[in-house]
Amino acid sequence: MLFLLCQSRYLLFLLGIAFFLFLYQRYSRVRANF
Repeated sequence: MLFLLCQSRYLLFLLGIAFFLFLYQRYSRVRANF
């Protein structure tokens, strides 16, 4: 049970990083257009 909890927390952490990188790339692209 504890292992699954840690694994899900790790997955959420990775998803958060991926989402942050996606938003950063999109923001930089929008800035490049202007």
